[in-house]
Amino acid sequence: MTAHRDDWRRRLRTALAATVPGDDAHLSMGGLSRNETLRHLHLVPKDLKRAAVLVPIIDRPTGLSFLLTQRSAALKHHAGQVSFPGGRVEETDVDAVATALREAREEIGLEPSRVEVLGYLGDHLILTGYRVTPVVALVHPDGELAIDPREVDSVFELPIEKAFDSRRYHARSWSMGGEHVRFFDLYHANRRIWGATAGMIASLARLLDTWTDPV
Repeated sequence: MTAHRDDWRRRLRTALAATVPGDDAHLSMGGLSRNETLRHLHLVPKDLKRAAVLVPIIDRPTGLSFLLTQRSAALKHHAGQVSFPGGRVEETDVDAVATALREAREEIGLEPSRVEVLGYLGDHLILTGYRVTPVVALVHPDGELAIDPREVDSVFELPIEKAFDSRRYHARSWSMGGEHVRFFDLYHANRRIWGATAGMIASLARLLDTWTDPV
């Protein structure tokens, strides 16, 4: 099991080592390939707000797993959805890493000292008006979390092997502006992971060359 964990860590570090934040060559809508994203780019609103999320991967001796949040049902926007911790870039944030770490600390009490930033996925374009930079990181398993109930109902983990299993994904088509746009749903432990969150996991799978398009 340890050897398998070490292999995943090596692959993640290798794939993310040369990545930079905001790389236009890897833009994505919902985890779609760059070519498919470019076909629908005109549907994205102008003047997108900048945001960043932390894509935290818990580095346990038994294996790696994504740490995800179930957002509070009381929120005005994206209530009840599964997401990574993150939010809008603020003037005091020096870069995307600062935004992602600040939001993770505010939402779930994840201390930056437990986080090893590995690199970045291409920015994800959100049709509600955001351009989000995903910051991928390994997280040391030792330590407690302190969930802010105003923003987060609960946290859960998704093992990396299940996250990268394309058989767990379902492609769904939405009609937007007279066009059909694909998005992905990922199911785990009676939870539906969809939209930008599923798309970011799919984008990381593409980067690691483990992705097979679902039907």
